[in-house]
Order: sequence, then C-alpha cells, then structure tokens
Amino acid sequence: MGRSLDELFDKLEALGERMEHGFQAIDRRFEEVDKRFEQIDRRFDDVDKRFEQMDLRFEQMDLRFEQMDLRFANVEKRLDRHDGMLGSLEEMYASLVQMVGHSNARMDEIQSDLLELKRLWEQTDKSTAFLEHKVFEHEKQLFLLRERFESYIQERRDKES
Repeated sequence: MGRSLDELFDKLEALGERMEHGFQAIDRRFEEVDKRFEQIDRRFDDVDKRFEQMDLRFEQMDLRFEQMDLRFANVEKRLDRHDGMLGSLEEMYASLVQMVGHSNARMDEIQSDLLELKRLWEQTDKSTAFLEHKVFEHEKQLFLLRERFESYIQERRDKES
C-alpha cells in the first residue's frame, strides 16, 4: 500500500507539473493578448494624432476660406470701380481651383487612412477571436482533467473503504 501511495503521489506530482505548464502557456497567451492590445492602443494613438492633424488642417482651411471671402469682397469692390481688372479675378479663380485640388488630395489621404483603420480592426478582431477560442479550449481541457482527477480520487477512496 505504501508503494501504491508513493506511485499515486508521483502521478499527482507529474499531473501538477503538467497543469503548471498548461497554466504557464495560458499566461503566455494572456501576455500576447496584452501585447496585441498595447499595439492596438498605439495604433489608435496614431489615428488620434492623424485626426488632430486633420482638424488643424481643416481649421487652416477655414481661415483660408475666410481670407478668400475677404479677398473676393475686395475684388468685387475693385470690379465695381475698374472693369479692366478681369485678369486679377481669373488668377484668384485659378488659386481657388488649386485649393480645391489640395483639399481633394487631403480627402483622398483621409479615406486611405480610414481604410487602413478598417483593415487593422478586422485583423485585430480575427486575432482576438482566435485567442478566445484557444483560451476556451484550454479551459475545457482543464475542466475535463479536473473531472477525471476527481473521479480517480473518488474511485481510490471507494476502493479503500
């Protein structure tokens, strides 16, 4: 009986070590998930910075449009006084077209950034789903192992009784 008890304790110790390895693997997975979340946080910080830059650019554009409005008002006064200044008006029109071109290019950049954000979100969503599945599988295995262990202990107790 002493020998079988020693064997049982050896098996329990081996089982405990295997469980510890399983827990360590789960801890590593959690660390990987934490690292992924940190990466996501950094990406969102980058996105926030890009939006701040875009806000600043929009403010600058608003100021430019206000300046353009003032310039147009001055041009209208000049046109009322001087019909011969048509060339100046055409130059301002070309400048406005150029500004619209710049605005369109900026909007294209914004759209590209949004598509990249969508791609990153989808990638993160897939990674998170995979990790959740793996954690569920590990928990299921631990539950089954615990059930078998408790059943084994109960059988041993029943035999000893």
